[in-house]
Amino acid sequence: MARYRWTILALGTGAQTAYSAVFLGIPVLAPALQKEYDLDLTQVGLAIAAANAGSVFTLLAWGLLADRVGERVVLAVGLAGCGAGLWSPPSPPRSRSSWSRWLSAAPRVRA
Repeated sequence: MARYRWTILALGTGAQTAYSAVFLGIPVLAPALQKEYDLDLTQVGLAIAAANAGSVFTLLAWGLLADRVGERVVLAVGLAGCGAGLWSPPSPPRSRSSWSRWLSAAPRVRA
């Protein structure tokens, strides 16, 4: 039983490390993103905020679902979805680029 606890602790630590690397690592890359994609500071800030806001809303939705149907069901569905995403073919780079260009141009559009 003691070994199982250490395994779970190690997996949780690894997951939190990966999440923190994304959460804290992307803002560090802001100057490089700004230079590479010719963005101003507002656009880079919006992109970083969008990544963090998406994470918050996703965690809220999964938490509410876990309260309603149970943690095991939510974890099983999440893991199955991640597995399906890993097995699916990658999207063409053009579609990813078009979305990022659209999002970066959104603040410049005036009504």
